[in-house]
Amino acid sequence: ITPKVQVEGLGYADSSLSLFNNSNDTNGAYLYLGKSRGTSLNSDVIVQDGDTIGGINFVAADGVDRVSRIAGIFALIDGTPGADDTPGELTFYTTADGAQSLSSAAMVIKSTGRVGINSASPACLLDVSDNTDGAVGVILKNAHATGYGVKINGASDGTRYALTVNNNADNATFMRILGDGKVG
Repeated sequence: ITPKVQVEGLGYADSSLSLFNNSNDTNGAYLYLGKSRGTSLNSDVIVQDGDTIGGINFVAADGVDRVSRIAGIFALIDGTPGADDTPGELTFYTTADGAQSLSSAAMVIKSTGRVGINSASPACLLDVSDNTDGAVGVILKNAHATGYGVKINGASDGTRYALTVNNNADNATFMRILGDGKVG
């Protein structure tokens, strides 16, 4: 990795970057990442749908080099941009065990406000996807010992539960819906 500006040290204090604002107002410190499709300094050529505007890569030394990206957060244009109209999305990536580069997006927040977990194009406000039949897709629970919870599974037939409502204290099931829609 050979960025134009690089800070490297032998400890936390001399290998960190800090931006701090001391002012008697509501403003904080900011970090701006930007992009233009221009080819000269100060160019304002419009970006295009899908362009990455900025990103943060988390890179680890693996005993060989420093190119193993373990995670990343990227901002992209999410739609057709125009004058004072630049729809954006945030995409979060992780790296699987045994790999050294970012795999497909683990989570995306679209310009529409829709959130996808393992879904690059969320079909609703929260779209959680898992392509393993029968896998638990979502668990919503009160972590208190006497709390209640809802578990949504990926069942596709009438032998497994697609939705259950449980008591966390004794794991008693109050309601269940099978994969074929039967309620019990």
